[in-house]
Amino acid sequence: MLQQLGSLIQSHQQKYFHYLIFHHRHCTSKGENKNTTKLA
Repeated sequence: MLQQLGSLIQSHQQKYFHYLIFHHRHCTSKGENKNTTKLA
């Protein structure tokens, strides 16, 4: 059961990480450098 919970958390972190990368690329492709520098 503990292993199941660990894998669930890991998959959730991967989804969140991919979302951050996608959102960052989307902002940079738009040319909104002000927002990216605030986050960085």
